[in-house]
Amino acid sequence: MNFHDRSTMDKIELVFLYGASRNYHDPERQFNSVHPDRPVDRAFMKYLIEVFKNTGSVHTDEPLKENEKLIKLLKYTILKYTIITVFTVAMITGLIFGAVIWYSHAYDNINTNTDDIPNKNFWDIFIGRGYWYAKVNNNLPQHTHMPHDSMGVVMSAFLDCSSERGCQSQVRAYQADGFSKNLTDIKVNFVIGGDGRIYEGTGWYNYSYKIGDPKDKLKQDCSLLVGVLLNQNRVTVKMASSFALLIKKGLEINALAKTYKIYNHNKMMNISIPMQHFDWLLDNSGVQSKQTDHPRCWR
Repeated sequence: MNFHDRSTMDKIELVFLYGASRNYHDPERQFNSVHPDRPVDRAFMKYLIEVFKNTGSVHTDEPLKENEKLIKLLKYTILKYTIITVFTVAMITGLIFGAVIWYSHAYDNINTNTDDIPNKNFWDIFIGRGYWYAKVNNNLPQHTHMPHDSMGVVMSAFLDCSSERGCQSQVRAYQADGFSKNLTDIKVNFVIGGDGRIYEGTGWYNYSYKIGDPKDKLKQDCSLLVGVLLNQNRVTVKMASSFALLIKKGLEINALAKTYKIYNHNKMMNISIPMQHFDWLLDNSGVQSKQTDHPRCWR
């Protein structure tokens, strides 16, 4: 049986045995032991090896159509399984990604809502003026009575908010309202958003007052003011914990006296928000007992 009468698979196997000749010192015997019905002698094996050395393939001077079909079939098979593999990986990745998104939404809607998980780090939830795009005012007066003896809480009449973007919008509206009422800036030193973040108003050391009213200027110098934006008409655990973190930070930097008092500022602002919000906020913040009347300035 000469070379051209051999099947393509025989040729490929013979070449493989030649390539593995380091392990098989007698490749023709190895082939004959597997295919006793198609024996090959040493002379034919040497001929095949010479052809492979010179051409790098099992083709001789007369290429076979059978080889060409095999190569096309091999290319098609590789392409087919490559496409199947890529599609399978993409589908599995999409399913995993979709499951993660679904789980995150589901987790937000289970009974243990994130609004009921308290904040633990002040700087993780603190939003400076620049981050909520406050209008710049470099002429704010500084508090002369430091540390502050008290902190007033204002339950804002602005819209509720539960996301950072929504609360930023409401804080900007808060500042715009101050300007419309002839104030020097936003009315409060800080805002507790419905999303549980702390938004910087005039800050620890500055305050806003009504231009042309000396009494208002003296009054606003007495204490810190904190505005509260409700979340679906309620104060959440997250918001209460933020309020507690704000007080803790004020004590740490000596901006708030150790004997501080907290009062409801609603009467001064003429805002009819139920006292239950104010009471709930204080009861769940672990702060000192409140007083409902505005304190005088101890100088």
